[in-house]
Amino acid sequence: MTDNLDKIWQTTINNIKNDDSNSIDESFIDEWLSKTKLISLEKDIAKISVPDAFGVSVLDTIKDVIQTNFDEVTESNYKMKFIEDDFISNDTDTDDPVSLVFNSNLNSKYLFDNFVVGDNNAKAVRAAKAVVATLGQTHNPFFIYAKPGMGKTHLIQATGNQIKKNRPNLRVFYTTSQDMISDILSVISKNKSKSGDDKWLDDKYQDLDVLIIDDIQMLAGKVETAEVFFKYYNNLHNKNKQIIITSDVMPEKLKGIEHRITSRFKQGLSVEIDPPKTETSKEILKSKIQLQGFEDMIPDEALTFIATHFSTDVRELEGKLQTLIFESIDVEEIDMPFVERVFSPYIGEAGNKPVTEKEVISTVATYYNITKNEITGKSRVKKIQTPRQIAMYLLRENYGCTLKKIGDLFSKDHSTVMNSCNKIKDEVKSNNVNMIKDISEIEQLLKN
Repeated sequence: MTDNLDKIWQTTINNIKNDDSNSIDESFIDEWLSKTKLISLEKDIAKISVPDAFGVSVLDTIKDVIQTNFDEVTESNYKMKFIEDDFISNDTDTDDPVSLVFNSNLNSKYLFDNFVVGDNNAKAVRAAKAVVATLGQTHNPFFIYAKPGMGKTHLIQATGNQIKKNRPNLRVFYTTSQDMISDILSVISKNKSKSGDDKWLDDKYQDLDVLIIDDIQMLAGKVETAEVFFKYYNNLHNKNKQIIITSDVMPEKLKGIEHRITSRFKQGLSVEIDPPKTETSKEILKSKIQLQGFEDMIPDEALTFIATHFSTDVRELEGKLQTLIFESIDVEEIDMPFVERVFSPYIGEAGNKPVTEKEVISTVATYYNITKNEITGKSRVKKIQTPRQIAMYLLRENYGCTLKKIGDLFSKDHSTVMNSCNKIKDEVKSNNVNMIKDISEIEQLLKN
């Protein structure tokens, strides 16, 4: 039996190596696949031993290619499971080989330890750690929302990796909503002939302990897919299995998704991640250059410069850091004149020029033909009060200012700021045409 398994696996590897249609280098195959072994074919499961967890994550990147070739060799449809060698010895008395190892689809690089915590995301981090400690009990679902590039993916994957570390036997699965949609469409297509709940139960989402879904807003408008997702959600939630979700907006603002689904998202804890402040952005940059070994090469003032000008998006921060590193390849020293030359084209673009709180206040005041002192003063006259509330709303919604920061700018307490922002939100939701027009025109002025 063992000889037959070895022959099947070696034939699979050789076929992959000789297949010109894939882009897998022979050196990659020799480095990773040659160290694996097909150890059993049980029921519909093909178990492959892999030296370590990193090897499992690497091979997962070419799993589709391996699966296709394995299916051709065996002329069957086994579900492939990669198992770390450390788990093999514990695999003798179980009726469920999948429980020994589960491909979580998580990136092992995303950890709490390398996630930079600042005022903008501290609440979300605390909540994520609470989720790890109380799986399925209190914060379920755990819903994180933020604009793109704020670190949502890092945080939810760090949460998943910590759960796996604490409780390795749990089935923790990370997916993007796009991948989940593809999975669901595949199940729907395969089971068209079935009826009732049976048509979705033979899917990988039914027996999870933790389901992590990134960018749930992509589910908008996908009625048939959303129907199946609704069954997944209820199935897991009713079993007190933890569900973690990210979106670019809060549950209340999700459009194109049925109310019965979004209302369930509001059952648990929703937390926002704000854009990072300059200090947090600088810490993020420091962590990146330490990982890459450039801490002695890039001066502190260069990091301050990047953090000051590009701090509204973590991805852009990282991109600008890589730009600086690339441009400095042939430079003996990175000094500030060099840094300014590198980034002058970007800062010159209106779209990349950072907007300050004072500019927002000044632009709103000018638009309504009042002074900056009036808009930040104590007057309760409607002519002054409404522009003040709009300025607060824009600072909160568009530029990620905290309630405390806005309160300091207007000499108001945080509850007053919150009420002002909510009032404008309500006006926008009720389709107040004049106010929507004013806000749109002010936003355009700020972009220009």
